[in-house]
Amino acid sequence: MGPVDGSLVMRLEGKVAVITGAGQTQGESIGNGRAAAVLFAREGAKLVLANRSMASLEGTRDLLRKEGFDVECITADISNENDCATLVSAAHSKFGRIDILHNNVGIGSLDGDTAKIERSTWDNVFNVNLDGAMLISKHVLPIMRSQKSGSITHVSSVAARSDDTMKR
Repeated sequence: MGPVDGSLVMRLEGKVAVITGAGQTQGESIGNGRAAAVLFAREGAKLVLANRSMASLEGTRDLLRKEGFDVECITADISNENDCATLVSAAHSKFGRIDILHNNVGIGSLDGDTAKIERSTWDNVFNVNLDGAMLISKHVLPIMRSQKSGSITHVSSVAARSDDTMKR
């Protein structure tokens, strides 16, 4: 909510935010990553958006550019440590700081009976959801510590629960 006089409050003015999972899956609704990017931009943040698919990121970038925001887009798989290091390095090189890491990456392909899950499927979910959160944090923390400030959020959604598992 803005001040009483109606002027705009830019809560993230001058802040640099890295948003992973900022692309968009098919569908009518807006995903968490894209929604965070729009909100952060409207609040004044400079954005570095990341996703495994550049095509998916381009939709978010184009939406933001239509509103007059300039954003950087980088393809990255946060379950890959080299991609995490490259993403963080690119964001830091471009803006000289990173104030916010908003990690919006997660997969949920474990729907169904646990007794039928393939080990490779489990490993992939674990690598993306847990290792990815650690790896991206590992590379951004030294920057935030040197700045003596920063914020890291890891996001999940109701998509983490399937209809099938909720019925049990």
